[in-house]
Amino acid sequence: TADLAPLLADPDPKVAAAAARAVGFLARPEGEQALVAAIPGAPSPEVRAAELEALWPERLPRDPAAALQ
Repeated sequence: TADLAPLLADPDPKVAAAAARAVGFLARPEGEQALVAAIPGAPSPEVRAAELEALWPERLPRDPAAALQ
């Protein structure tokens, strides 16, 4: 997570958004803190959205059948 956190502020929106998704995937407390800190300085609305999505605790349903409903 420490290696990814600086990339949250990358001026390339694709890099920053990918970093946000990776940090969210790791689901570590320090990653959550880094995402929250990065939101106000997000370089674009797309990056801000990726950061917010990465913080969402239930991105996918636990039961695969729920996705088919």
